[in-house]
Amino acid sequence: TKRLDAGELPDFLPETKSIREGDWKVAPVPKALECRRVEITGPVEAKMVINAFNSGADSYMTDFEDSNTPNWHNQMQGQVNLKAAVRRTLTLDSNGKHYKLNDKIATLQVRPRGWHLDEKHVTIDGKRVSGGIFDFALFLFHN
Repeated sequence: TKRLDAGELPDFLPETKSIREGDWKVAPVPKALECRRVEITGPVEAKMVINAFNSGADSYMTDFEDSNTPNWHNQMQGQVNLKAAVRRTLTLDSNGKHYKLNDKIATLQVRPRGWHLDEKHVTIDGKRVSGGIFDFALFLFHN
């Protein structure tokens, strides 16, 4: 911060010059994400997941942080729900009503917890892991 206070401007690291000057480009946007006029977000609870997928929205961002109470049960059940949803086997019977995924559903996007939030139930070398990395790793591994 002293260098910035003295007027020095931030710059890229010299060792990353080859990346910036390289001949590369980003892959095209996947077809399923080209149209994102209507998006819905919500918790990873089964009824909400099913209703959001069936809502007619272009995409559904399931949320492991702000829309969810991030206790162990909710986090793990959310992973179970998404695993079933990805395989199109997620169903729910509640109060005499049967919920299931329609043939046409929204495109799934997953929002893990922020990296700054710890997962207190999992440690590596005695240190809690990042909740966001934990959520992402579980979803990626199982799907």
